[in-house]
Amino acid sequence: MAHLLGSKACIDSLRADIDDLQNVIHEIIAKTGSVKCHSWKFPDKLATDVDIKELFNRYRYGKNEIDNQVTHIILFELIIDRLLLVMHGSWRFLYETQTKLLPNTIDASSTTDQQTCLSVGLVVKKYWIKLIHIFTMLQQHESYHKRSNRTTIIQSKSTNNPEKTFIINLCVIYNLPSSLAHHRCSTTTVPEWLSSDDIIHWFESQTKDFDSLSKHLEYLQNTLNKTKNDLDLNEKHFKQQIETNRHLQQLINENKQSKKILQESYEKKIIELKKEYDQDKSNLNEHIKLLTTQKNDLEQQFNDLNNECISNREQIEKFEPTKSELKILTENQIKSNDLIKTLEQDRIRSETELNVIKRDLEERNHELQKERIRIENMIRQEEVN
Repeated sequence: MAHLLGSKACIDSLRADIDDLQNVIHEIIAKTGSVKCHSWKFPDKLATDVDIKELFNRYRYGKNEIDNQVTHIILFELIIDRLLLVMHGSWRFLYETQTKLLPNTIDASSTTDQQTCLSVGLVVKKYWIKLIHIFTMLQQHESYHKRSNRTTIIQSKSTNNPEKTFIINLCVIYNLPSSLAHHRCSTTTVPEWLSSDDIIHWFESQTKDFDSLSKHLEYLQNTLNKTKNDLDLNEKHFKQQIETNRHLQQLINENKQSKKILQESYEKKIIELKKEYDQDKSNLNEHIKLLTTQKNDLEQQFNDLNNECISNREQIEKFEPTKSELKILTENQIKSNDLIKTLEQDRIRSETELNVIKRDLEERNHELQKERIRIENMIRQEEVN
């Protein structure tokens, strides 16, 4: 059953069962009046004051699995609460029926007020005892009636004795057709004595009514047995649900504890992050101040440099004519240098040619000297000769 806890089919089935039980309760209250007993689910309230529609709106199938499991348990408890109210109302119905029809048969246990009893087993037990008591009284009445009506002639006024009135009233209470009531209505105008045919018809009508009442009481007994079995099964399931609920509550508590620890951790982390943020903010403000100071200094330097550039530009503008003159002079100087280089090259070339000529002259002089010496030698030779 644990795997069905919180399923949509189970929740819808429980809601339908509670709705059916509530309709039965309305029928019981219509016959007995308000049943003043405390609710088994809500002991601080009367069972008839429990707002089922409001509980239906609160506990329905949803998307959350834990909420569905809690809804399943609550609806299961409401079924037990409504069944207990049905038992109280049925006990009250039987008590009022016995009070009206058989006032002399009420015992001490019947007068005991069980409306404040919240024990399921005790309420069912008392209801069963009450049902058995009434059933026994009906059997005794039937035996007495058979023994006392074996004569062939009876006074017509016997049709109005308390026993027959009791049978007719029981049929009316249980919404059963009464042949005895119909026969009594048809014989109200006859004289004091009835014929044997009327008596036989009377006994047959009475027997039919007894059979109907017996079948109805047997049906009630079977219904009660089934209800007892259902209650036993529901109590077993309820114990399992209580255990499951305890386990779920433990899980919920553990989850709450873990959430609390996690929340404390998050709060500490948030405090630390806030401190870091404040520190970073302070550092950032100081850095902004420093950058602002540096910006002002740089702006001042920029202004100074700009002024200096303006001054230099003015000086450059002043030296612009001189620059042009210097440019012309430079060009002339370049031309002069080119000319000088050309002249220097010519000079070097001339010197080279001059050196060549000089060497040639020297060679020629040397030849001439040799020739002169030779001639002189020849002359002297000739002179000698």
